Amino acid sequence: MKALLCAAATALVLSACASAPATEYHRLPDAVYRLPDNHKPSVVLKVVLAEPLKGNALLYQTDAHTVHFAKQHLWSQALDIALRNQLANELNRRGSAWRFVPAELKTSEQELVVYIESFQGRYDGSTQIDGYTAWRNNNQTVPGRNFSVTTPQQGDGYNAMVESLSLGLQQVAAEILP
Repeated sequence: MKALLCAAATALVLSACASAPATEYHRLPDAVYRLPDNHKPSVVLKVVLAEPLKGNALLYQTDAHTVHFAKQHLWSQALDIALRNQLANELNRRGSAWRFVPAELKTSEQELVVYIESFQGRYDGSTQIDGYTAWRNNNQTVPGRNFSVTTPQQGDGYNAMVESLSLGLQQVAAEILP
């Protein structure tokens, strides 16, 4: 009986040590929208994500053909909202002729739609952001630009990956509005 009780206690202790790692939530550094002070004409900014990006898991490409969804590393807010806010902030800092606003502040019939096809870490130590834009004005759509940005990741881990993706968004803004 003592041996059975000792074996059960040992199994219980070992199972407690093997518990799953805690879930970590990540956010882009500039994912809070800031309304600019200028009174330029407004353009509504909208971000549309490719299907694999619509979940809340961070993505990591392990080879040329395989993408994995992180299980314990998740976005702390909806990725399309975080991307829209950071891109709007980046575009507004570029000093263009427009003021980019989220749809909730819609004050214009003009809209810039940014389609994000990939937003992930890569096996080669970099991050990748791919997509394209389209301008809409009074229900007419005009194609914009394609963009493909690869940013070197400084350091290891998901925090370094998120920081690299954030730097990549600065480059995406520069490609959208050169």
